[in-house]
Amino acid sequence: MIAGKSYLYLGSADFRRPRDKAIKHSSVDMGKVANIGAELDPGGYPDHVRTLDAGYEVVATELNSRSEGREKYGNAYVVDNVYDIENVDGEVIESFDATSYPPHFAANRQFDRIIFENPHSGRYGDGQNGLADMQAAISNKSLLEGIFREAAKVLKPTGQLQISVCGWPFLSHPARTLATTQGLQWNVMGKAQEFADSLGYVFVDATDKGVRTVYRNNGTPMQLNVTKFKFRLK
Repeated sequence: MIAGKSYLYLGSADFRRPRDKAIKHSSVDMGKVANIGAELDPGGYPDHVRTLDAGYEVVATELNSRSEGREKYGNAYVVDNVYDIENVDGEVIESFDATSYPPHFAANRQFDRIIFENPHSGRYGDGQNGLADMQAAISNKSLLEGIFREAAKVLKPTGQLQISVCGWPFLSHPARTLATTQGLQWNVMGKAQEFADSLGYVFVDATDKGVRTVYRNNGTPMQLNVTKFKFRLK
């Protein structure tokens, strides 16, 4: 039996995370080396002469088109990361909506891990505990519900859906105190379990990943504390 895992990345932004995963689970392909005449440099063989190890699959998706991604996250960085993923025989799909998979995709794929880092609808609220905050909380809850429902179509029975979030409306915030603006409050484990249960999942665990670079929907980078949540199908 071939060891390995299949990974689906949603909302890949600058494609750095799936790129790192693809390189981690790949090896130098001597056929590629011979074909292009690649030579050793001080860092070893270049990444583009690697191929995913047997049994591994990396699929990186992003709602933005490639041109929109270059504009938001930096032309060279996005292009280089996409290039590295595709050249180890990973797959990159642009203009991919994580709340509505194309029928042909959902019918033909299954993954061990589905990963979404910093999902956000783009509604941020204004911190006033009023209408703007309420709309932001509702919008982001609806986004996650769509993500969970679609992921269930392609997640293996033994697989995990991994969602990494930072701050409100996913976690509690002292300024948002009304029932309509409190958000998901996943830092209250009972709330995370309740949300998962309502969508046919089981809450597995949560891990504090420390401070990381995350992107707003307009491509602006921020340094924020991130928590990773893991769920599996019932």
